[in-house]
Parts: sequence; structure tokens; C-alpha cells
Amino acid sequence: MNYYNAYAPYNPQAAAMLQQMQGFGARQEIVKVNGRAGADAYQMAGPNCSVVLVDETAPRIFIKATDGAGYPTVTPYRIEPEQEQPAADAKDLEQRIARLEAVIYGQSDPGPAGTGKAGAAAGGLAAD
Repeated sequence: MNYYNAYAPYNPQAAAMLQQMQGFGARQEIVKVNGRAGADAYQMAGPNCSVVLVDETAPRIFIKATDGAGYPTVTPYRIEPEQEQPAADAKDLEQRIARLEAVIYGQSDPGPAGTGKAGAAAGGLAAD
């Protein structure tokens, strides 16, 4: 008697292709809402889900997540553009190194504007 085998043998190539195909199906998008009311009104797919919502009225985002029972929680976060730091000037770095060397080797520190013994008065690093 031949019985039907419902369990297919493991095929690693088919499993790899299936994983790749599942990766292609995942959509990633930016969801925009209008303020807190829009974030509260956004419908979630079901329990144990989360989504990032971008506010169109202010520089903030909301993370909306549902728990196991499907109850949503909305958490706002403020966002702001990152400011680029100015590049270090070689002349400024050389002056700072010269002042540090002067303090280390026991000479008087001219200070940032050449005001005298600023290092000795401020930090008590006198050579005496």
C-alpha cells in the first residue's frame, strides 16, 4: 500500500529562495500625519504592531505601538536637523598646543587673548 507523504523533504535552495521572496514583499514607507490627533486616529493592523508616524505640522515623530490586546500607545519625539560642526582651524590648534606646552613646561600661560598669567591665576598651575 502506498501512503501519501504530506511532509516534503527539506530543500535548502527552495528555503533560501522563499526567504528572498519574503524580503522583497516587505513594504517600507513614510507615514505622515497631522499632529497628535492624526497619530491617535491612525489605524493599526492589529496587536503587537508598531509604526513611526511623521508629523507634518511640527518637527516631531510619533511611535505608535499596540500591546498584545491591541491597545495603542502613542509616544511623541522631537526631531531637529543636525548642525554641522565647523572644521578645526590649524592656526587655532597650534596656538592651543603652544599654550598647553607653556603651562606644562612651567612657563607663564599668555591666556586665550594674551592677557598674562591666566593659567596660573585660574588653575593654580604656577611654577613656584
